[in-house]
Amino acid sequence: SNLSYSHTSSNVCVKSISGLTEAYHIWKGNTQSCTFSSGVTFTWNIPSNAQSLQDYSYVGTGSNGYSTFSGYKDDKHYAIRYNAHTCHSIYYYI
Repeated sequence: SNLSYSHTSSNVCVKSISGLTEAYHIWKGNTQSCTFSSGVTFTWNIPSNAQSLQDYSYVGTGSNGYSTFSGYKDDKHYAIRYNAHTCHSIYYYI
């Protein structure tokens, strides 16, 4: 499905690299997390070989401290626009 709608800032967790907001980010290879404006932190650990897997393959779990979610490799379809950026769905958790 096309998730092309604008997310409110409370529903977006922008990952930073070296203090640069909205920079290119590698989501796989080690345990990582991101904290939303609500204070909730989502943590994941996508394996380094995840992009070599077939689309929709299981890539591990993620947690927000309240629930654990199953993660999958997505098909890179267009997902959302955030600020001036076009984002594609690479991984998703349900």
